[in-house]
Amino acid sequence: MLAGLLLMVYVAHALHISINEPDQWRGSSLIWHLTLLHAWGVLEVTGWNQPSWSISAEWFAYLLFPLLAPALMFVRDRLTALTLALTALAAMAVIYAITGWPLINELGAPSLTRVSGEFLCGAALCRAVALGKGLPGMSGDVLGLGALAAFVAGASAGLLPDMGLIVLLAVIIFAAATCVGPLAAFLGSAPLVWLGEISYSIYMVHFPLLIAIRRMWERMGFAAWGSAAHSLAFAATITFVIAVSAALFYLVERPARTRLRNRMGVLAPA
Repeated sequence: MLAGLLLMVYVAHALHISINEPDQWRGSSLIWHLTLLHAWGVLEVTGWNQPSWSISAEWFAYLLFPLLAPALMFVRDRLTALTLALTALAAMAVIYAITGWPLINELGAPSLTRVSGEFLCGAALCRAVALGKGLPGMSGDVLGLGALAAFVAGASAGLLPDMGLIVLLAVIIFAAATCVGPLAAFLGSAPLVWLGEISYSIYMVHFPLLIAIRRMWERMGFAAWGSAAHSLAFAATITFVIAVSAALFYLVERPARTRLRNRMGVLAPA
């Protein structure tokens, strides 16, 4: 991905195309991106592939997981696991309230605190799902769709604080993982499962692709087009992003992941 961004910046310079926020494209920061340390407070700007700040912060959380996993194994019931998940988010909210950090902060202690709290919440939710059966009847569907509706309404109308929205996302995830009704069938459908498989590739490539596509639409006179043309351009953009993401998934991500797992070998049963 970084190689593609380097090529894009080089071509832009060669064609004398101005680049927004040139401080984001410094070669001196590449080493921090290659080592996934760029969100740990070593840089003043996210730089290069901006969404990758969360991957860097998650890398920090992954390194702490060997300490977290044994503790989670002592959790033996679903209620305790759910309480732990809520406690992780509550602790994160308290830290943010005390420090006055904005939630949207992609570098340093704020980003590491946020992702670590959400990571612990997610691990506890995973444990909660493993410790019980699916929610009975339509209760999982009602819980998930209700939380989703509350999230959309709260985010759209500004009725809920950001931390409240994060709690609703946790509820949605738990409900989606434990529902057994129509919602489970919908989420388990082939198209959604496939989009989930390539979602990491989508996340990593969408930002640079949108930068390039936006410039292309601007040069083609996008602002003067009608609403129908805007809709077609929007659909074409989404299709292109998904197509490129799928290509990278099948040609790069999955083969690399398979080779890495083969090198690690097969774990012996306990």
